[in-house]
Amino acid sequence: MSSKSQILKYPKEIFNEGIVLNIYKREFPGIVREYERVVKYTYLNPLKYKEVVLKKSKIFDKNFNALLKKYSALKKDLESLIKFDIEMHKNYAFNFWLISYAINDGPLAFYYTQEIEKLLKKLFSNKEKVLEIKAVFLQTDYKIFYHKIIETSVEMFDFLNRFPAMRRLFKKVKSRRNRRKVWDQIIEILEKKHTTKKLLEKFYKKWQWVFNLEDRTIFYTIMNEAVENYEENVKKIRELREVKKTIQKVLRLADEKLGGKEAKKLKRLYLLIKYMLWAKDSVFGKKDLKLLPFWFSLTKEIVRKFEKAYNCEIEERDSSFLLIPWSLKRYKKRANP
Repeated sequence: MSSKSQILKYPKEIFNEGIVLNIYKREFPGIVREYERVVKYTYLNPLKYKEVVLKKSKIFDKNFNALLKKYSALKKDLESLIKFDIEMHKNYAFNFWLISYAINDGPLAFYYTQEIEKLLKKLFSNKEKVLEIKAVFLQTDYKIFYHKIIETSVEMFDFLNRFPAMRRLFKKVKSRRNRRKVWDQIIEILEKKHTTKKLLEKFYKKWQWVFNLEDRTIFYTIMNEAVENYEENVKKIRELREVKKTIQKVLRLADEKLGGKEAKKLKRLYLLIKYMLWAKDSVFGKKDLKLLPFWFSLTKEIVRKFEKAYNCEIEERDSSFLLIPWSLKRYKKRANP
């Protein structure tokens, strides 16, 4: 069996979240067929991969919102909660986990990295150079949310530091004690009508996503980054820009030294890795903010009611939201031998 035919099959192991790999195969047999369908459809095709990610994301959100509505009207007895939890798992397995873990952390992603290395060896004779460029290709120039935070912190600090009133306020934040008051003062200044209109419009147009007057957490985080790690963040931003330049340079070199087919393949592999990072960090990663608090709460409710009904104590290692309700079967057997 070739490497390609192996990675087109449902994986036997994955780097992360292998905990549910066989559980989902057993409980939702259709996931094997769905995994293999998606992998074959998206194989070496970044645009098709991106298409599937967006489609799965949309289906997941639609199903999850429907489940939230169902839960609000659900009879909260143990049996109903367990059935509901299985529905949660099914939506998660087919429309979230399959992409973010089974594919993005599985043998397909590993295969892509191996193919990148093979092509880089044709471009560079030095082994260390190959590994260095491979690391750059796997990092890609995709900006994860953390990168967006540090880049914004530098940009906002540079912008605000142009104003004498802001510079005076920045001098007061060496100690963490008064920081929130100072950050609130900055927002108040920015909201005043007499602030230079053009500059104010430019500020809000570029960084509108930072502001939420009810919850200023993101603004506080960015401003703390601005005063605590400015020099370090400037350096990181430069490094990200260098990564982008290096990738573009290598892809141009591939056009010159490799055949058109292999040069295109290297570019497709690079884009696939980049889109995998995008899918994991942005598309699916952000869903955890809403998904996990609800699922953790549901899991605790199931565990509490199960322990009461069967007069037992679920061990911590069996109480993960990924293992409930599957791990309950063992405890039920102990209670009813």
